[in-house]
Amino acid sequence: MSKNLLIRDAVGQILKEQREQSKLSMREVAQTAGVSLGYLSEIERGIKDPSSEIIGSVCRALLFDSADLLVEAGMRIREHELSLLQPTRRS
Repeated sequence: MSKNLLIRDAVGQILKEQREQSKLSMREVAQTAGVSLGYLSEIERGIKDPSSEIIGSVCRALLFDSADLLVEAGMRIREHELSLLQPTRRS
């Protein structure tokens, strides 16, 4: 059975995708958000569980609404959990 998708994993994935779509470097986002480059990297990789203040700062740096981030994260988690309930096919 596959592991559960954690909130920090989904949030990190989405923030990374938004940064890449905005064509911003990690350094630019980290500077604008007021976080270290290493910490932003850990957030994007789902290693750190950022506070709501940090999430807000990173979202503002990306010009991305934090409410949209949370909705998208919730949808991804729901989709992942539903996929875990699907019966597996055996060959």
